[in-house]
Amino acid sequence: MKIRLYQAVQLFSGVLVLIVAGGCESSPPRVATPSFAPVAQPDIIARVNNAPMFRQDLETILYHGRGATLLEDCILLEVVRQEARRRGLSDNPNRILQERRRVLDDMAPGKSPTEQQALLDYMLKRRGLTQPEFDVILEKQALLRDMVAGDVVVTEQALAEQFEREHGGRVQVRQIVLGTLARVDEAVRRLAAGELFATVAADMSEDERTSPEGGLTMPFSRMHDDIAPAVRKAAFALDPPGDRSEPIHYLDNRGRDRWVILELVQNLPPDGITMEQVRSELTETVRRRLTSAAMLSLQQSLREKALVDIIDPALRSPTVLP
Repeated sequence: MKIRLYQAVQLFSGVLVLIVAGGCESSPPRVATPSFAPVAQPDIIARVNNAPMFRQDLETILYHGRGATLLEDCILLEVVRQEARRRGLSDNPNRILQERRRVLDDMAPGKSPTEQQALLDYMLKRRGLTQPEFDVILEKQALLRDMVAGDVVVTEQALAEQFEREHGGRVQVRQIVLGTLARVDEAVRRLAAGELFATVAADMSEDERTSPEGGLTMPFSRMHDDIAPAVRKAAFALDPPGDRSEPIHYLDNRGRDRWVILELVQNLPPDGITMEQVRSELTETVRRRLTSAAMLSLQQSLREKALVDIIDPALRSPTVLP
C-alpha cells in the first residue's frame, strides 16, 4: 500500500526510532524455575512473585502500540538520508555532535554542559523519549540543516523587519478573545453597561494565557508573527490609553474563527538602539529563522514525494494511510 508522509519538523514533537525488534531471538519453553534455583534465560526480563515476564510479550505490546508511529518517523528519517546521499553529502561524525551542541545552547543558553544535559534529560523523560530516539532527531535535523545551508540569504529587508520586531515601537493591550458571535454580543453588552474591561476579560476571554491577568498581553511590535495581522493593525490604531476596538475577526493558528476586543494599555516608543549597533545579532537571528523555515520546507517537499509500501498489516495505522 503506497502512502504519503506528513509530519512537521520540531524538536520533541515525536519519537523517531523503531524500538521494537520482535522475532530476533529464539524462545525457550516458558517454564517457571523454582525460586531456590533460578536459571537465567535470555528472554525472561523480569519476575513477579517468581512468575516470569518474557521479552517477546513486551515486544509484542510495543510493536502493536507504538510500532506504526515509530515506523513513520523512521521512514521520514530514511527519506532525508536518501536525499542527503543524492546531493553528495559525505558522512560526517561531527554533524550530529554539532547539532546537539546547537540544541543544548538553544535550550539553555549560558548554562554549563552539566546543567544543559540535566534539562535535556528532563525534557526527554517528560516526553517519553530515549537518548537513541533523540539522536535520530538530531541526525535528521543536522542533515536538513546542511542541505539548506547554501540557500539561506539574509536580506536588508529581513534585517529591517527583525530590527522593528525587536527594537521598534511596541504596544500593550488587554484583550477579550471569544469563539462565537453570541459571546461577542454578551461581552459588548457588559462593557457598554460599565463593567471593567479586565473583569470581563477575566470572566469571558478564551485565551488561557492572558485571561488570568484580565486579558493583559505582553508588549508586541508591528512585526510580531504570533499575532494575527488584523489584530496588530487594530492595536496600533488605538489611542489614547483606554481606547477600545470594535470586535475583530481572525483565524487562530488552528484555523478556528475567533473575535477579539482590545483595550489599549500603553504605547511604548522605540528603544533608541540603532541598526548598526545590533546588526550582527540581528543577522544571526534572521539566519536561524530562515534556516528553520527552509528545513521545514525541504522536509515537507520530501515527505510529499515519498512513496512507501507498508508490508506488515499491523503497522498500517490510520495515521499513515493515504
